[in-house]
Amino acid sequence: MTNRVSLTYKSANVRDDIFKIKLFVLLLTLSWRTAPHLTAYAVNRLFFKPSSNPLTSNQKHLLAKGRPFCVRVNKKTIRCWSWGTGPAILFVHGWNGRALQYGGFIRETISRGCRAIAFDAPAHGFSDGKTANYFEFSDAAEALLKQTGSAVKAIVGHSLGASAAINALYRRKQKIKTVLICPALKLEKMLLSAFRRYDISEKIYQRLIAQYENRYGYSLNRHDPFKIIQTMRFPILVIHDQNDTSIAFEETRQAVIINDHISLFATQGLGHTRILKNARVIKLALDHIVKKTI
Repeated sequence: MTNRVSLTYKSANVRDDIFKIKLFVLLLTLSWRTAPHLTAYAVNRLFFKPSSNPLTSNQKHLLAKGRPFCVRVNKKTIRCWSWGTGPAILFVHGWNGRALQYGGFIRETISRGCRAIAFDAPAHGFSDGKTANYFEFSDAAEALLKQTGSAVKAIVGHSLGASAAINALYRRKQKIKTVLICPALKLEKMLLSAFRRYDISEKIYQRLIAQYENRYGYSLNRHDPFKIIQTMRFPILVIHDQNDTSIAFEETRQAVIINDHISLFATQGLGHTRILKNARVIKLALDHIVKKTI
């Protein structure tokens, strides 16, 4: 009897959630005609507002050892840190991440006699903002590359941060050693799929993306990471877990197959974020960078 009641209650909750989502989408579609700015605000909060993650004790300890600095990007203050000395490696975290996700990488970079630079993307960690997007991630990465100049000899990006790293290098016409971990390569396809999951019409999707493109001076189609990476004729190492449920491994494999300059290392059972803590992954990434370039 208890199980039956529990199951009925759970089913009712699911039905309520589905109803709420459908009602939200209906109101969204209707309000687009009468209040487009309010609609854009609602969608922006739904899709482009990251969650916050508290620092662990180890991350707090590492943060205290870093040298803080800031850059201003799109009227937002981006918090950055530097550890160690020597040739620098820039680390770009992904969606819902933060600079200190790269703790293992930072410690290993220092131990190899190099300097690690990392930052909290807009609306992430200690940086300004309530929402963020691919264009802002790209602008932040580009600003760090510009400010640090020739000191940065390599870049490591994870997930959306990998997309931003590719885009920043492309826009700056910069060729440095690159490591991409679980990269979001088919970004345009991923965004459209996310909107479709909520039954938001493609017309609304296209208009919202156009607003972002106009605001930040980008074209999502032209700056799609999957297309950009094919134009980069320098060695790129991609590390991706075959069990990644956030970004399909197969899409990364497709990019590698058609590009001789990209090498792929596939892991098993590390998922999308735990991969950043794996000692073998950290060693492989830094071997690609330090032994051959720095």
